[in-house]
Amino acid sequence: MEETLYDLAFERITLSSVINEIAPERIDEMLSLLSTDIFYLPAHQDIYTAIDSLYKARKPMDEEFIKRTLQAEKRFDESAMLDVLLANPAMDIASYAFELREMSQKRRLLMMTSMIKTKVLEEGASADDVRAMIDNELVGMEEGSGIVMPKTMAQAITEYDSMIEPTKISTGIRKIDEMLMGGFEAAQLVHVGGEKNVGKTTLMKQILYNTSAGIDSLFFSFEMPAWKMAKYTKRMTGAADLNRYRIIDTQMMRSRDVMDVARMIRMMWRRYGIRFVLIDSKMKLTHKTFKGSSDSDRKGDIDAVLNAVVQETGIVLMMITQLSKNDVENGTMSNYGSGLSDYEADMQIMLYHSKDTPGAVEAKITKERQEVQHAPVLLWLDKKELKFDDTRAVEIVYDEGSTGMSYENYEMVVV
Repeated sequence: MEETLYDLAFERITLSSVINEIAPERIDEMLSLLSTDIFYLPAHQDIYTAIDSLYKARKPMDEEFIKRTLQAEKRFDESAMLDVLLANPAMDIASYAFELREMSQKRRLLMMTSMIKTKVLEEGASADDVRAMIDNELVGMEEGSGIVMPKTMAQAITEYDSMIEPTKISTGIRKIDEMLMGGFEAAQLVHVGGEKNVGKTTLMKQILYNTSAGIDSLFFSFEMPAWKMAKYTKRMTGAADLNRYRIIDTQMMRSRDVMDVARMIRMMWRRYGIRFVLIDSKMKLTHKTFKGSSDSDRKGDIDAVLNAVVQETGIVLMMITQLSKNDVENGTMSNYGSGLSDYEADMQIMLYHSKDTPGAVEAKITKERQEVQHAPVLLWLDKKELKFDDTRAVEIVYDEGSTGMSYENYEMVVV
């Protein structure tokens, strides 16, 4: 095969870069660019496969672990491993990965010409059979590049009937769960907005606390430092596993760019299986790679980036968003005129100070892509624990002077 169809030096540099990288988020980004088929040398394919399996098992991807993995499978090539370790790692492997994938595609196309010749001249296959073989090969190439062929709805229904549907994520707040018909369905981007000082962050922290009892979650706290969130969380009670509740603030993650946030989510999903993410707030996110000039389009593209992560991983991502005065008055969530933001959201939850029930907060769903109850629900803030209750008990004490009844007589009214 002509040397223009492979580059062993590029392969060694790429593998060396992954092995020598120490930043976890960089490794996650690197592996997303690679696949076994882009490597030409079988020994390099084996090394990459070992790296990928070690990463998924959350084990070190160093020389010794790679060697032990390949020796156990009797596929260790000491000479090839030494060549990889001696190669100088690159700061950015994106260009190397692109070139390797391009050469890999050319190799497959060249092999296809030989397969066509064999089918036609030696096997006497029909034109339809040859076209089918070509289609299958092209589908394989597209799958390797992230492109897949569509399926029929009949196939989709058959697959759905045989699958186990992901369990809903309960918020742990009875009235909210009733409104959601049991909780959030998987793979949703949820916008949470409302009036000023209505308790959006408080409610979201409470949901994070509750969900940690059963699932792993991640909180991007761009409004408060982690220590302050810890101070408030200590006041909460109830079932929780705070080892499954992870938080990151701007001191831990200096970048607030949406692309870096997306990479962090993917990495935490792969490493810890997180299912629930909260970002506080959307107004703090930047988008350095956005090429447009409209601020509303920029906000919409931020949602598009995050929604792609949601659909890829199946997580529920809740994002607190700022509303305009018109939004609050009209019960909309247009993000200061960003129609794309409104479109990208799978669900929108609005919070208001109740006009009919003083002291209560009204929560209602204004957009949904799952079955919900649209009637608003009322919540009351417990300032001691900094959480919302779904019922309020009012103690009515009878005054002996005005009623003639004993002072001890009273009743409890649950609202």
